[in-house]
Amino acid sequence: MRANQPKPDAAEHSAIAEPSRLTTAVSFGWLLGLGLIFLAVLVRDDDDNAYLFLVMVGAALGFVSAPFALATVLPHGIMRRLVVRGAIVLLWIAGAFSVLWLVVSLLIIPSQDYDGNEVFLSHLVGLLLLLPTLFVIGYRFQR
Repeated sequence: MRANQPKPDAAEHSAIAEPSRLTTAVSFGWLLGLGLIFLAVLVRDDDDNAYLFLVMVGAALGFVSAPFALATVLPHGIMRRLVVRGAIVLLWIAGAFSVLWLVVSLLIIPSQDYDGNEVFLSHLVGLLLLLPTLFVIGYRFQR
């Protein structure tokens, strides 16, 4: 290494990418907002057990958004990168269970005697909102 060249930053050699604060803040807002959409819009009847999985998915998205908020306020460094990595792992775990719940629900709902197709459509819209979210935040986040 030449004397006049600056030393490479340790973050440049880290295997864990450190996203910008804007990226983590948008991820936090998107996940929290999507969780609220699941709870407030897709759940059409709070007393109907048919919407139970949508409530669980919405709560899981709200829970998973918290580490992204923490990563937004942490200073740059290894701790922030680890929090982001943990947030992505939590998102993938919650997302996998959520997709599984929604797919199982979509398979079961037609065999039930519901009036109309509101329950089926709510679960289908939930799945169609969740899949791109998992791809954009969980996968493309690090690319």
